[in-house]
Amino acid sequence: MKAKKIYDSLLPPGHPNRAVPRVNLGNVYLAAGNYNFACDEYESALKLQEASLPADHPDIARTLHNLAVVETHLGNLVMAKEYFERAEETATKTLASKHPIMSLLGKTKNFMVDEEKEFIVSEH
Repeated sequence: MKAKKIYDSLLPPGHPNRAVPRVNLGNVYLAAGNYNFACDEYESALKLQEASLPADHPDIARTLHNLAVVETHLGNLVMAKEYFERAEETATKTLASKHPIMSLLGKTKNFMVDEEKEFIVSEH
């Protein structure tokens, strides 16, 4: 929380690095299983990134990916799929197939498929 205040006080509005502490907090919340807080931080970061970076920037793809993971954990599979598809579309515009984000997207797709199968089984 303090990092956000520091970044916000030192960087001008619209600076892309204002998203950095929000992404980092989202990562901490995700790792701790606090998915709602993670989602809030990632959504805040995404708004800043979309306002200050080119639409095909890898940071946007990464944040969209993180939102897909969080939404999957929350059981919001439709929203997770939307975020994932946007992440994949954004990443494929500028990144080579061997880029780490592309590999991460492949692993996340498998995770999402497994979660969807579990969700379907638990409904019956």
